[in-house]
Amino acid sequence: MNEKIHTGAFAVLSALLALSSSGAQAVTFSCKPLMDGSASAGDSQMHAGAINNRQQVVGFAFAPYEGEYGFGAATWGKDRQAVRLNDEAGGFTVHSDANDINDAGQVVGDIYERGGRERAVTWVDGQMSFLPNLAGDQGGGAALAINKKGQIVGRSHALLAGQLVWRATRWFNGAPVDLGALKKNGESIAFGINDAGVVIGASDVAGQVGAVPVRWVGHKISALPLPAGAAGTASGINAAGTIVGSVIAQGDTHRTAYAWQGDQGVAMSKRSADTDTYAEAVNAQGVVIGSELAPGASYGVPLYWAAVDAQPVDLNELVGPAGCVDAFGQARQLIGARDINDNGVIIATAVNPSDYRSYSFRLTPR
Repeated sequence: MNEKIHTGAFAVLSALLALSSSGAQAVTFSCKPLMDGSASAGDSQMHAGAINNRQQVVGFAFAPYEGEYGFGAATWGKDRQAVRLNDEAGGFTVHSDANDINDAGQVVGDIYERGGRERAVTWVDGQMSFLPNLAGDQGGGAALAINKKGQIVGRSHALLAGQLVWRATRWFNGAPVDLGALKKNGESIAFGINDAGVVIGASDVAGQVGAVPVRWVGHKISALPLPAGAAGTASGINAAGTIVGSVIAQGDTHRTAYAWQGDQGVAMSKRSADTDTYAEAVNAQGVVIGSELAPGASYGVPLYWAAVDAQPVDLNELVGPAGCVDAFGQARQLIGARDINDNGVIIATAVNPSDYRSYSFRLTPR
């Protein structure tokens, strides 16, 4: 844990969350691979990033198009087989990513036009629709999260003082709304929204180089509590309003996973002080997942916190002696955890060190 963080706040947050590290023990998981229909491990590559409470997963999988490979938005159901989403849009793009899915099966993401412009999109029943940008026909956008009410957030370009600037965006009835930033004409991004409509992300702030984690309630933006001069981002939020992310304190060289409840924020425990830790998502039970990166390491370690005040555990240690085996029978070391649903099911990622191909797995509590 970062010694510069006031440890007294930790006890306050724990009381607010009514969590006890002694009463919230880590579980064990079965580990099943997601599949993309490839005939061999040398053709397979995917990256799943979000899961809903119906165990539907979204992300991207590689697929051939016009003689070359490009990544395409995909969904995975209970059978764990990838289904490529309709993202051709008249044949002008093959690059797309599905970033989130709600329990109704609505998917949000982004595509890249052949000219390189990023566009925010939704898929409903497999059919893609574009979301407009704040700047109209100019600039681009990406839809990053959706709640059960179908409220969508992400980022899009706004035209401010004659410049295209990335701004946190909420789409309401298909129309973009600028959520603003802490700095005039500054940049911001929204990474998550819970079912109550509370939005979290990051924003530029006047007088500071690094962005800070923020929360929007309605259209009001506020910075989340931080040590003086610290920077960071908020990555995930649950139904109760518990927020997780990562923070780097002024003068530090390493990031630290962080949690907020109301007006209290605390650094989460680390396995080692000399690592960067990131909290990615938190579910309704207060379980947090994320990753750790050691200095000089090529790949990270997936982390599991049974509660915000618990010690982190390497997810590789929780899948049993068989570990995680891909669809072609090859054992894989997990390097990061991407999302967790309210049933405790986790989406995690592995990489083949020899060719950098990525593989995704669904971890289900035993």
